[in-house]
Amino acid sequence: MLDCARIDLRLLDDVAAAVHDLVTTTGIDPRKILLVGARCRDAIHSALGRTTPTRLTTDLDLGIAIASWNEFERIGSAFASIQSNGIAFRVAGMHVDVVPFGDVAEEPRGLSRPSTRNDDIVVFGFQEVFDRASILTLPTGEPVRLPQPSGYGLLKTRAWADRSAHGDHRDAQDLAVALDWYAQDPSTIDRLFSADIDISELYGFDAGQSSAHLLGRDIRRHLIPSDANDLVSRFTGLDARPLAGHLLNLPQDRSRRFDIVEAFTRGLRDAQLPA
Repeated sequence: MLDCARIDLRLLDDVAAAVHDLVTTTGIDPRKILLVGARCRDAIHSALGRTTPTRLTTDLDLGIAIASWNEFERIGSAFASIQSNGIAFRVAGMHVDVVPFGDVAEEPRGLSRPSTRNDDIVVFGFQEVFDRASILTLPTGEPVRLPQPSGYGLLKTRAWADRSAHGDHRDAQDLAVALDWYAQDPSTIDRLFSADIDISELYGFDAGQSSAHLLGRDIRRHLIPSDANDLVSRFTGLDARPLAGHLLNLPQDRSRRFDIVEAFTRGLRDAQLPA
């Protein structure tokens, strides 16, 4: 279970510095900031009581739920742009990607295009993840949003679907981490023997397959049916081998690994949702 009180705040020193600089310079409400990317992964890992390393990327990515484009434009006016992508700024001396999302930013829904860009940014699921996120108070005192493990899994599932379609499999490792969170979390086991026991029964109480299916089901629960079905169609059309190869804490048994991926996929398709 996610417990922000368990987070080793030393992992978030750079996040705290960047958020503090953003907030004090532009007046952005920190509660509109959603931690995403590598620092999000590391914070969730720590909040689950895990101390094992994930991987060595140190990207600093922040989503901002904007009420008007003026909020994002204030960031562009206050901080130097450091790449041509229109969302990378030098904040607190660091490279920070700031991604705008929300009803104002998304046209059509799931895509955002600041005036500084010529193409869209995929922000599919950002609002839904934001709405279910926990409040994380940074060492500098600002409260920001930390996705639930399933929310992180949602964002990584879409990222995997988008990039893997073009031969870029970098998100496989992060999605594998999310699957491992569910496999190792005691609260998952509790659910699989109570509210979600139907999943355990489906797999003959195989813990690995059941936890993977539960993550898929929880990801689907974030989304309206049409968006969930869109995500499934994107995900299922891809080669599963790179993802299966990155799964953690499993034997090098190809059939077992593919069984886990298939269970996750079935969870994404799962229409047996509570009323």
